Amino acid sequence: MDVSHPDSPEYGKYYTPEQVNEFFAPTAERAEIVREWLQASGVSGHRVSQPANKAWLQFHADAEEVAELLKTKYHIFEHADTGSKKVACDDHGDSVMTPTCVFALYNLTKPNKAYPDNQLGIYEFADQYNQFDVDRCFRDFAPEIPNGTHPDVKSVDGGVAPGPQGARFESYLDLQIAYPLLHPQGITLY
Repeated sequence: MDVSHPDSPEYGKYYTPEQVNEFFAPTAERAEIVREWLQASGVSGHRVSQPANKAWLQFHADAEEVAELLKTKYHIFEHADTGSKKVACDDHGDSVMTPTCVFALYNLTKPNKAYPDNQLGIYEFADQYNQFDVDRCFRDFAPEIPNGTHPDVKSVDGGVAPGPQGARFESYLDLQIAYPLLHPQGITLY
């Protein structure tokens, strides 16, 4: 990733959308392995597609089919304090993607400089993060990031962040991966 290394002549230049897609896309061989596994598991090939960004394979399925495919059971969980309900499984298999895994998977080095005129922009729709949960992630997976570290929120059309504990989780997931990859660089949340 020469564009992110300060000593590179490519530093600070931008990738084209096509270059970003190619960088994060699985190899054709790996995508084919997943397609074969899905077909062997009963998901017919015509149901599987790859979006324009090439980052994953996708197909439509109901909860029962996904539970069978992933060898788990789905339940409706209710947050004790807020009463909000989420559909999730109580068994996530034998691995979890952590910031350390992402660094290893993409052979990344930890950043050590922040550039004031440069921030990662993250757009969230109808979602909020919770600072308590983000701080807990820092504690568990990125202790070098101080508690209270948060994105610069630029509200679009009345959006609000942070939200209550137990808020929807997409923003939280984005921040728990983005901050360890970028810190001390800043993040703007739209």
